[in-house]
Amino acid sequence: MSGSSGLKTRHNVKDSNNRGALGELGRARVLHERALDIRERVLGPDHPYTAQSLNNLANTLRDLGELERSEEVRQRARSSRSAG
Repeated sequence: MSGSSGLKTRHNVKDSNNRGALGELGRARVLHERALDIRERVLGPDHPYTAQSLNNLANTLRDLGELERSEEVRQRARSSRSAG
């Protein structure tokens, strides 16, 4: 990850993790989705950092009680890891 997109993504991931810990899960979800979008565009769907973003989003969805969606996203992370 390089340039301003990389820095922005790292900031979004860190900020979203902190917000999740503070109970601001709705905002954390938005930030995880944004980081995932950037990583998919910049790094591609099979990069380990993309899988990490998928896993972070899955955890937040789980914490929000969206268990079915969480499992779908987690499966994408597993597929991404095995393809990369």
